[in-house]
Amino acid sequence: MLKVFSEPGDSSTIRKYSLSIRQKLLLFVVIAFLPAIAVITYTGIEERSQEIETSTQKAMQMVRSLSAQQKQVAKGTELLLSTLAQLPEVQKSDVKACNRLFVNLHKQYPAYSTIAAATPDGNLFAASAPFEPGTVDLSDRKHIKDAIRTKAFSAGEYIVGRVSKVPSINYTYPVVNAENKLVAIVIAGFRLDQYAQYVRRANLPEGSAMTILDFKGLRLYRSPEHSTSAIGTPIPLDSIERIFGDREEGIYERKGEDGTYRIYAFKQLRLRDDSPPYMLITLGIPKEEITSAANRAMMANLLVLGISASVLMVLVWLFAELAFINPIRRLVTEEISSSNGQTLKGGDEIDQLAGTFRRIKSELKQTMISKAYMDRITNNMLGMLIVVGMDGRIQKVNPQVNELSGYDENALVGDCVEKILTTIQDKPLDINELSRMTTAAEMRGQDAFLCTVDGKKIPIIFNVTSIEGTEGEQDSVVCNAMDVTERKENLERLHKALGATVKAMAVAVEVRDAYTAGHQRRVSDLARAIATKMGLSSDRVDGLRMAASIHDLGKISIPAEILSKPANLSPVEFSLVQTHSLAGYDILKDIDFPQPVARMVLEHHERIDGSGYPSGLTGNQLLLESRILAVADVVESMASHRPYRAALGIDAALGSGSV
Repeated sequence: MLKVFSEPGDSSTIRKYSLSIRQKLLLFVVIAFLPAIAVITYTGIEERSQEIETSTQKAMQMVRSLSAQQKQVAKGTELLLSTLAQLPEVQKSDVKACNRLFVNLHKQYPAYSTIAAATPDGNLFAASAPFEPGTVDLSDRKHIKDAIRTKAFSAGEYIVGRVSKVPSINYTYPVVNAENKLVAIVIAGFRLDQYAQYVRRANLPEGSAMTILDFKGLRLYRSPEHSTSAIGTPIPLDSIERIFGDREEGIYERKGEDGTYRIYAFKQLRLRDDSPPYMLITLGIPKEEITSAANRAMMANLLVLGISASVLMVLVWLFAELAFINPIRRLVTEEISSSNGQTLKGGDEIDQLAGTFRRIKSELKQTMISKAYMDRITNNMLGMLIVVGMDGRIQKVNPQVNELSGYDENALVGDCVEKILTTIQDKPLDINELSRMTTAAEMRGQDAFLCTVDGKKIPIIFNVTSIEGTEGEQDSVVCNAMDVTERKENLERLHKALGATVKAMAVAVEVRDAYTAGHQRRVSDLARAIATKMGLSSDRVDGLRMAASIHDLGKISIPAEILSKPANLSPVEFSLVQTHSLAGYDILKDIDFPQPVARMVLEHHERIDGSGYPSGLTGNQLLLESRILAVADVVESMASHRPYRAALGIDAALGSGSV
């Protein structure tokens, strides 16, 4: 309650305000809770920012993954068209032969809406779908114009095919003769509904929106479908200005046409480094979904804090009289009596408080004397504290030791230190070894075991400090230790998780190619045996084993009918198969393996003489592990059965010399 009073002896009334003790205590409670409110609010804001940053990085990673898949589509299409451009029937514009070829190819690759060829002036003369010759003019199409202008692999825009009647994006490749004259253009239209497969595999976050755009900003695909974002319609102008700029990838925020405010990640795709983007992929994650968890946690913490503060204020109000006001009144009364010459009465809380102050003063004096001793102990403390005398017996342990070991304090004091400490080699740690460590480089961060009352051994890490006596001699040894059980378990779980991930990748490859089931495992076993025999370190052997287990991972991008074809592959098919080492590298290159696993996968079909692929590397340009993997792969392949031949046997494999 605010009290208003006037000072006596003043002609004018001077108004002063004073808070009661209860009010001061309540004000103190409020002030005490203000830092907690500030911390909770700040933490909530930080968590929101962290959630947004994490979700933004996740969105960008997904966009990059989808872009990598699209690049594989473009690379595969370019390989197909470039191969077609070299065939004699295409070079000669043989209509009947080209029609038969395109129909057969279309059956093998149904992802394309059409495979066709046009004359240099854009008139269609052959296609995988029936059409009336001389009636289809494609000279106005972007992909035809670009192929004629650049004489290079080109991409188009959103169209509905004039022959296929299917929404697609078309790719073209120029057909030139020996004099480098343009004689035809081969065309492959990729069906836009095929992008649904990529989206299903991507496992997009709840409420997200993924859009694929052509160079004009027209939607090629959107997931999920929405009435305001139909295929073939442009995205808003402000979004086009943000994403079709100098930045190849980036982040922006806006409210979508479906009314949801999202954080968008985008990435431009180019056929060549010096060419403009022909496609762009965006992924938007609802901002409200990202921040809702952090907002709820902050509000819950503030609610709990508010309830706690309210309860405390009620208790302060109820018990202030009993706990504070009455003792203070007695103190004031005794002070007044003492100032009037009366004897100060004792025996109450004030006398007890005075006695406590005297005891604290005495104890503080003793504490100051041993401050240097205590400082050296506390400055090195990690968690557990064990003081050992020079006779090897325990002088003191702290509660953390008792809690972990199961012994009580009285049971350990006076026992030999070997009772609870052993080395990682299971040898007792006696006072001689501990004393030696105090003067050696290994005095910090030593691994050991703490022995419990029931015979268990808990892994610890400890420091050793020597304590000197008054004469400068070594008086005792102090061990500060920390339980590292959880850290060791976490490391083991991480190692197992990495191994399980590699195993899952290996299974994914073998599921697509039943004829080579077990091939990667056998190559892994053989490569590991070779590396061990050559004396490679355990880390390098383990990295080689991982790479060998998934060296054919890139085959998931190869059609299953090619992998299991029970006959020799055509040049086009073999060229597609040869892309699997680069495809595997692209999948693995951003994973932070302890060893260069991605590079081993990339180089496992290279040869020392430079006859391998994809880069034709030679000799020391290859990793030693890559060369071992190549040998193991060839030996196992030749010694095993294949759909197109019987096993050649281990003798033929070892004598091949093909690597």
